[in-house]
Amino acid sequence: MKKRVIGLGGVFFKSKDPQKTKSWYSKHLGIESDAYGSKFLWRGEGGEDLRTTVWSPMEE
Repeated sequence: MKKRVIGLGGVFFKSKDPQKTKSWYSKHLGIESDAYGSKFLWRGEGGEDLRTTVWSPMEE
């Protein structure tokens, strides 16, 4: 059986000013975040499994 990727665990990237980056994403894209970033909940193809993808800017 051939294995395949079923999701993306997270997007983590460096920023000179993570708080400013989070504010920009909130204002322009509607992505709300906490001290660690945001998490997006979604379901796989079958619809049963709840999965999570994390978005998190961090200090350079």
